Amino acid sequence: MCANKYFSKPDIRIFFLFLSLTAFVAGCNPADTDDIQDQLEIRKLTNSLIGIKDAAYIGDGGKIIYIEDINGTSNSINIIDADGLNQTRIVTGKILSNLCVSRDSKSILFKETTTSSSGSSVKLFMYNIETTVQTDITDSITTGINYSDLTPTGISPDNNNIVFDVTSNSGGFFSNTVYVYNFPDDSSFAVTPGMDLFSGGFSPDGYKILLVGFAGDSNAGIFTIGTDGTQFTTLQNGLEIVRVTGYSPQGYRIMFSASVTDSLSGNEYEQIFSMASDGSNKKQLTSSAYDNSPAAFSNSGGQILYSSNRDSSRAGNTNIYMSESDGNFERLLINYRGRDIALEFSPTNNQIMFLSDDSGIINLYVKNNLKPIPE
Repeated sequence: MCANKYFSKPDIRIFFLFLSLTAFVAGCNPADTDDIQDQLEIRKLTNSLIGIKDAAYIGDGGKIIYIEDINGTSNSINIIDADGLNQTRIVTGKILSNLCVSRDSKSILFKETTTSSSGSSVKLFMYNIETTVQTDITDSITTGINYSDLTPTGISPDNNNIVFDVTSNSGGFFSNTVYVYNFPDDSSFAVTPGMDLFSGGFSPDGYKILLVGFAGDSNAGIFTIGTDGTQFTTLQNGLEIVRVTGYSPQGYRIMFSASVTDSLSGNEYEQIFSMASDGSNKKQLTSSAYDNSPAAFSNSGGQILYSSNRDSSRAGNTNIYMSESDGNFERLLINYRGRDIALEFSPTNNQIMFLSDDSGIINLYVKNNLKPIPE
């Protein structure tokens, strides 16, 4: 599991949803709601003074791992029970980001950025949750590679490979190449040489890598390639792709968003789409004059979680919604006055995790006793 990818046109770049939250308006309070029971089922897990940047469930969902900003120049990675108890700090460093969790929840992959007067440097680390051993893998994976930035995007299901993006700077022109590092062979190789593409992580079976970026078209497309660098396949092209969420847990569908022009206003809004894993059966899941940000599939693949700014009565406000994976039976889950950002479903699907700035600081919350969508 890694965070979603953002893209802009014509200059394609990666951003992380959680870092953008630092621009939220302070002083927000929970909104009044008719569904008091829903509000009682919401629990605030952290009381950060600076903000939470990223989070993921680990194991069976009883624990959550997250990144916290300590003082603006240093971050920590912490583990907390899903009920808010037993918080433990496991890693400290400079600016930590791009948290990826292995399928067996035993390892995490993350990036550390250190900034000084002479510039910035980037390192990638693996941390074993069971042994508490932290390993700097930067030199191993970048032997013979020139880079200005590195971004980890996934750990393979068998834990033998990681996929990461290498950004190069040639005279002020930035390009991106996707690499795979194989632990048993201790070797890295480019799977997208000569193409300006970014990785969306591994497919659930570990045989393919999801890609997004420009490959000879004015709009960003979505592609796949085998982990050995063969079988490059175009799944979607012609839309102005905004971000890619990734595969459903079973690997049958892919969720992404694209900028769509509203027929009445002429303005562009981010709308959520899904398609079969081979690129067929594309379906637009949201519409109308508001932005929708895809977050996650449920672990059954039957529901999706997303944020929307459709509550236009409150400037800058976003709420969290859930619907069936085809967009039907939409349900409002979180309705605070601030900006609420959906993260993911728990492994048991009875809880969701989200970030909110309801107190003026970005903190981590869960909503318990999630009611199923009617059949």
